[in-house]
Amino acid sequence: MMDRTDEHDEPCIFSVDVEDWFHILQIPGAPDLAEWDRLPSRVEMDFLRLLDLFDETGTHVTCFFLCWVAERFPRLVREAVARGHEIASHGYAHRLVFEQSSNDFLGDIRRAKAILEDLAGESVKGYRSPGFSATSRTDWFFECLVEAGYEYDSSIFPAKRTHGGMLNARREPHLVTTQSGSILEFPVSVANLAGQPVCFFGGGYLRLFPYSWKQRNK
Repeated sequence: MMDRTDEHDEPCIFSVDVEDWFHILQIPGAPDLAEWDRLPSRVEMDFLRLLDLFDETGTHVTCFFLCWVAERFPRLVREAVARGHEIASHGYAHRLVFEQSSNDFLGDIRRAKAILEDLAGESVKGYRSPGFSATSRTDWFFECLVEAGYEYDSSIFPAKRTHGGMLNARREPHLVTTQSGSILEFPVSVANLAGQPVCFFGGGYLRLFPYSWKQRNK
């Protein structure tokens, strides 16, 4: 995964999930995959603006592309590569891991990797599950990732979470060994608050927590 450093900052891994506003999970009335093509998209304009902001600060990031988005907006993948960012996989259909069989999951992540590599013109090494939804119930998760050819993952949420979460999981980057081989895991960053692990970074967390809290717990 790519990081950003300068003379005033500590190393910081920065990643972006490239998906659209309607790729929401476990909400009543959320549109199905069959409906996505009919919905107005915002991802192209917003992601290009984000790339411009990264250019302004000299930041290089890992872009976890939902492959459904990449197929419809291949320019976004190529533009991210041209600007020096890493392309990684967020799967194809944005389905929670624990709602799939191991065979369905393996098919999804293989399909996404092949399409992204064709668009990017380079190897796709990383994966992140929709909703950080790898759990203790998906004991085949890492095995499938190794079989699909991924080298690292960033799906483990070491705290309580509605659709996922592994409360007692390791918080530091670590190697996971399976019968098919090993893969490097980069868990989501959490910090203790009132004795409980809490996520301060990304998505709603980044928008809702006061900046002073994030500075204190970075």
